[in-house]
Amino acid sequence: MKFAAPARRDRGEMILPMVNVVFLLLIFLMLMGKITERPEFDLTPAESQQGDEIAPAIRIFVSLGGEVQFGDARGEDAVLSAVQAKLIATADRSPLIIRADAGADFKDVLTFADRFKQLPHGGIQLEVQGK
Repeated sequence: MKFAAPARRDRGEMILPMVNVVFLLLIFLMLMGKITERPEFDLTPAESQQGDEIAPAIRIFVSLGGEVQFGDARGEDAVLSAVQAKLIATADRSPLIIRADAGADFKDVLTFADRFKQLPHGGIQLEVQGK
């Protein structure tokens, strides 16, 4: 007795190549994305007509209410100590970048920036947002 071979089922579309492409895109976007340090409070920097893009090593944030943050350090004295430790540890003359909210009292920001005079740095710069 002779039996007919069973009919083969259609396998349909192979999804594995699409999964590979999506995975590779995900890796590419993760590697090419810009990772920046962000403050824990909302911040709207002042605007500038023009300016140069800078890549600072040390960035300090000042909120609308005058709250100061650098990394995990909060408060003027804690930030001053943390920045001093960072400058000593890296032993380079990186500029200090202060990113203050546009509504912050800049007299207080300048008084705060004055406290960094004795530290060995590459200058103090105020970071603003381009128009």
